[in-house]
Amino acid sequence: MNAVFKRLKSGLSAELFSIVIGLTDGMSTALLLAGSQVLGGRPLEPGLALRVALVAGLGGALPLLAAEYARLRQNLSHAARELNLAAPGRLLHGQLGQRNVRQALRTTAVASLSGFLGALSCLLMGALIAPWVALAAANLAFFGMGAWLGRHLGGRALSWGLALALAADLLTLIGLALHISG
Repeated sequence: MNAVFKRLKSGLSAELFSIVIGLTDGMSTALLLAGSQVLGGRPLEPGLALRVALVAGLGGALPLLAAEYARLRQNLSHAARELNLAAPGRLLHGQLGQRNVRQALRTTAVASLSGFLGALSCLLMGALIAPWVALAAANLAFFGMGAWLGRHLGGRALSWGLALALAADLLTLIGLALHISG
């Protein structure tokens, strides 16, 4: 059982960037798109929760894929220059180049799924229980993620948690001011 937890922790560490960017993007998008709906006192419907979650999960996929692949390819290109390779294209188009494509696709898939689940979980709770629950759930999730990041990245857990929760509140107010969802 201990080996299972070690593998899970290792996998979580390897995908930390993807999970964090996905969750923050998903919940942020949910707050922006549904902020006026929730704070306006209108009921949140499960269909709206699903549509917003799909936008949150898919909306950032292409930019993230392009940016992550460019970053990985730049690193490989830099390595080819550092090694003074006569034909750097072989390195870029060989097995390492193919690995970069797979890594960029995996990063994008994990981030998109995290974004979808982050948005859906908050909004679905608001649709099934009460609209304000979506905001409370997002705030608690942002606070918890911030506190966890602060603790594990050598910062102050409370400061990180409060900063992310306050940023979530600001996004909700921006969503209210923009009246995107009605």
